[in-house]
Amino acid sequence: MTIVYIIVGAAILTGTLLLIAYKTGKLTDKDGDFIPDELEDRAKRVKEEFEDIMEAIEEVGNQIGDIPKAVKGEPRKGRKPKNTK
Repeated sequence: MTIVYIIVGAAILTGTLLLIAYKTGKLTDKDGDFIPDELEDRAKRVKEEFEDIMEAIEEVGNQIGDIPKAVKGEPRKGRKPKNTK
C-alpha cells in the first residue's frame, strides 16, 4: 500500500511542478496538447536527423553492390569523372 501512496504523491508533485512551469512561462504549449513546445521541437529535430541517417544508409546499400563489380575490373557507372584543371 505504501508504494501506491508514493506513486500518487509523485504524480501529484509532477503535475504541480508542470502547472507551475506553464504558469510562470518556463514551458510553453501554444497548441494546447499538454506537450511542451520545446519537447515537440526536439522531437521534430530528432526525426529529421533520423531521416537523414536512413537516406545515408540507403546510399551505402546502393554502393555496396558496386564493390564486386570493381573487384572484377568493370568500369565505374556511377558519378562522372571530375575534370581537374
